[in-house]
Formats: sequence, C-alpha cells, structure tokens
Amino acid sequence: MARRESDVEFTVLVSQVSSLALTVVPRDENEERWRSIDNRAADLRRQLGDLKKTFGGTFSLRDAPAADAEADRQSGESGRRGG
Repeated sequence: MARRESDVEFTVLVSQVSSLALTVVPRDENEERWRSIDNRAADLRRQLGDLKKTFGGTFSLRDAPAADAEADRQSGESGRRGG
C-alpha cells in the first residue's frame, strides 16, 4: 500500500515539475531582456542630461512662482482687452 502511495506522490511531483518547467524562461532570455532594460534606462538618462544642458539655465523651480504670477497677470490683461 505504501509503495502505491509513493508512486502516486512521485507521479504528482513529476507532473508539477513538468508544468513549472514550461513556465520557466531561460536565463539567456532573461539576461537579454535585462540588458535591453539597462540600455533603455541609459538612453533615458542621456536624454535627460541633454535636456538639462539645453534648458537648465532657462528656468528653475525658484522661477516657477514668478512665472505663474506673470501668466496670471497676462491672462487677466488679455481678458480685459477682449471684453
């Protein structure tokens, strides 16, 4: 009786391992995907650096309140002119 239960358990384990093996992605495929993600991140960092170089001196967070106030003032003037 114990022999038969062991065989059944073994068969179940083999079945489970086989089903897991079908879902496992090979390491090479994972490494290729990780390299792709790393390359994309490096490209985005490069683009961000280029944008900082291009626009870094034109506007800062310190300038934001003044820019907002100026935009509000201009929109208020244009509303008075149009009405």
